[in-house]
Amino acid sequence: MYHFQELVVDCSVTDLPYTGALFTWWNNREEDPIGKKLDRALVNQSWMSQYPSSSAHFDAGGISDHARCLIRTTGVVNDARKPFRFFNYLTEHNEFLP
Repeated sequence: MYHFQELVVDCSVTDLPYTGALFTWWNNREEDPIGKKLDRALVNQSWMSQYPSSSAHFDAGGISDHARCLIRTTGVVNDARKPFRFFNYLTEHNEFLP
């Protein structure tokens, strides 16, 4: 992984903003399922200059254990990823633990 990260820095590429599936790979097991974010859409500054509104969308499902990746070169992304938020007051609800 160190060599890959070194390559990313050396080539001056960055992750394209993405939406869709949180995990892009699954082990397809009923018991002990594992999901990881393995797949990325890497672009350089030249790409971003040519396609400033571009984004990637990872689509879960299909026959592969990897998510499909659709690259959008234009348009506004409507389904932008929102950060997870947890509100502590929910723990005080009488049905929180059940």
